[in-house]
Amino acid sequence: MSIENPDSTPNPSSNKQIKYCPNCGNQALAQAVICVKCGYSFSEFYKPLANKSAWSGLSMFLLIFGTLLIPFFGIIMGAVSLSTPARRTQGISLLVLGIIRELIILIMIVIFVIGFFSVNTYYTYPYF
Repeated sequence: MSIENPDSTPNPSSNKQIKYCPNCGNQALAQAVICVKCGYSFSEFYKPLANKSAWSGLSMFLLIFGTLLIPFFGIIMGAVSLSTPARRTQGISLLVLGIIRELIILIMIVIFVIGFFSVNTYYTYPYF
């Protein structure tokens, strides 16, 4: 015969022990850390990430400047900023700018290599 403690087993019918997922509306226990339906995290540990604001004009200028000077900087910063909703459009801009920069550099390298190896040294320097 088992004796159950009413405090140890949550009662889903009690409104005090149920919360609703703000993402999908699914019912969850008050002690739940994540929603079992959509995976939304109820934890306060991840909440400050969503509260970050968009980058200021000066920050965005410095990020664009860094993207143009440092290889893969825009791609990395754009990918990192996609996880923050307020910075998502800025992240997409950095990603696109970083990819375009890398493609231009790659095209320049290919043109240089083709030009370097296509020079016929026999006709250019006949005295060898």
